Amino acid sequence: DEFCDRSKTEVLSSGALRVHPPAALVSSIVRNIVIDGVQHQKINPEDRKRVVVDFSSPNIAKELHVGHLRSTVIGDSLCRLLEYVGHDVIRLNHVGDWGTQIGMVLAYLREQVAEGTFRNEEITVANLHRVYQVTAELFSVCLSFSF
Repeated sequence: DEFCDRSKTEVLSSGALRVHPPAALVSSIVRNIVIDGVQHQKINPEDRKRVVVDFSSPNIAKELHVGHLRSTVIGDSLCRLLEYVGHDVIRLNHVGDWGTQIGMVLAYLREQVAEGTFRNEEITVANLHRVYQVTAELFSVCLSFSF
């Protein structure tokens, strides 16, 4: 189709790279693998690179779901391919900067427990997600809560 026929590389606002290889190239590679099998070629030792792959990065202040596995699977696949040809790969599974989110949730829970509107036994992952949404809103509109 037209989308795959254009060879294009984009840098997304998140800093990620999106590559659209030409369909003919992908077709040729797959056809060669089906006919000849995988032709393993190690890189020359002098061309070996240390490659850092940072993947996953879920927001741990929210519940995880199956969608979070996508970047983990893609990242691990890239690592395996790079190792397969001989590169030295460092895997980083970054879980994000969660200090602010956890701080907001803890401050809110402290207030709610002190006022008696929230009990310790109600602290579950599902409730923490709801509390996080409330605190994120409070943080953005209430100056006294954000300091």
